[in-house]
Amino acid sequence: MQRLLYAYRKIPTTHEMSNNYTLLEVLGSGSYGEVFLAENGRDHCHVAVKRIPSGKGLETSTLREIGALLKLKDQKNIIALKEVILEPTKGYYYLVLELMPLTLKTYLSDFPSCCYPAEQTVQNFARQIITGVDFCHTNGIIHRDLKPANILISRDGEVKIADFGLARRYDQGKTLSPEVFTLWYRAPEILLGANYGRQADLWAVGCIFAEIATKRVLFAGDSQISQLREIFRVLGNPTEATWRNFILRSNSLFPGITFNGNSKKLLAKELCVNFLYYDLIDDILKCDPHLRLTASGCLDHDFFSCEFSTDRPMHVSG
Repeated sequence: MQRLLYAYRKIPTTHEMSNNYTLLEVLGSGSYGEVFLAENGRDHCHVAVKRIPSGKGLETSTLREIGALLKLKDQKNIIALKEVILEPTKGYYYLVLELMPLTLKTYLSDFPSCCYPAEQTVQNFARQIITGVDFCHTNGIIHRDLKPANILISRDGEVKIADFGLARRYDQGKTLSPEVFTLWYRAPEILLGANYGRQADLWAVGCIFAEIATKRVLFAGDSQISQLREIFRVLGNPTEATWRNFILRSNSLFPGITFNGNSKKLLAKELCVNFLYYDLIDDILKCDPHLRLTASGCLDHDFFSCEFSTDRPMHVSG
């Protein structure tokens, strides 16, 4: 751990939490611990502090998060790690992060039911998200937990990707754990037990892009199998022609599975958005990961070169 931090001298490491920061209120909690709003006693600025129980030592997820944030430092669409505080004798480790007031999930839920984000806002958020993901992939990092709750937004519309506890370096051909991504944003190849790579992040991005416009989860299953059914309901039932590299009927996780629902693609009806945005999402949400747009390919899409309205909503409610 000390060697990891020593390699990046720009990240201060101290052993005195109470002398430097005052914890003000809990912003969130999870299996990792708690996130606090805190005040820096040196400059009186507010920061976010993730407090992690030390237990038997630093968990793999914490080490991965620190390592990823160090690797990705100084990119404007990745949350900044300001300081690491080690107080194992007092029962905690602390990650001091820049403070962002909103998650994308909160931003969307706060909209009145009859209102939707404007075209230009959707384009702005989408561009910043995919720019951050592209930076991760360019530096060999897969996030593996992209979802609206892990996308942070400032009051002036700056977007940052956070929560790198499941992130890891990507080595092509290496088998990765299937216990990743929240179910609604989990790619078909993971649901079906196949190996995966960076394109699994892109599947989650496509789901997030749809949600930004519609304020609705695109594929809201409640189990692995119902998640697959939701995906195929919207995108059409898979065939050997549409999924070249995976024969569904040979899958050992769901032997004998059949999908007898509508084989017609319903994505356009579900989204009801500008054609260019639909085309971008359609190019991302391919069941065959080899056919999905890459992050850099998304940035080259025509959607990001057009000018959009600041008040017309991207989604037109039926």
